[in-house]
Amino acid sequence: MGIHEYKDANEKEKNIKEVNAGCYAFDAKWLWKNLEKIKNNNVQNEYYLTDLFQIASLNGDLIETIKIKPHEALGANTKEELEILGKFAV
Repeated sequence: MGIHEYKDANEKEKNIKEVNAGCYAFDAKWLWKNLEKIKNNNVQNEYYLTDLFQIASLNGDLIETIKIKPHEALGANTKEELEILGKFAV
């Protein structure tokens, strides 16, 4: 189990149709204990917070996910994009 950046993914992973919306909630004690386990051995030489999910999985820790509608993960960077997102408002 893991979450990979597209640029770090293998061909099989690039065909997965599930995406990470980037919203997380962690138990604070668990988070601080495990942050130091994140390594930067990837194409970008970056530390990925998403590596915590593989750490949790390997530890047998509980991981919960929720399924959302695609538009619920969208963000706006311009007034035009914000106007488009407004069309999804309930």
